Amino acid sequence: MVHALTARGLPFDEAYRIADRVRHRIRRRTEVQRAELGRMVADLLGAEELGDHQPPLPLTADIEVRGSGPFSKGVLSQSLLAASIDPNDAFDVAREIERELVRRRASRISRKALRKLAYERLLERFG
Repeated sequence: MVHALTARGLPFDEAYRIADRVRHRIRRRTEVQRAELGRMVADLLGAEELGDHQPPLPLTADIEVRGSGPFSKGVLSQSLLAASIDPNDAFDVAREIERELVRRRASRISRKALRKLAYERLLERFG
């Protein structure tokens, strides 16, 4: 659920908070319909807020970082953590970069170009 909410544009910490509250609501149940989960999320966010978020993006498994293998926002966010970026900010920046690559319909990116994208996002966010 956290992944689905972040794919729709929610910051990681907000997505985690919502998912945790939904988990708490359904913890004693053995079955929950998908539509009901959607209603719970909409209720927790506020119906008007749910419409403000972007639709989910396709998976990025086929984006290759030349010389490193498939693109992973998890690996990228870990690299940003090594630069003393807050974990939530690191994940948000990695997600923004993933979205940019998907929008570009990129199938390959060099490590240098990926570093440049990360630099630009960090500069925009933190100055």
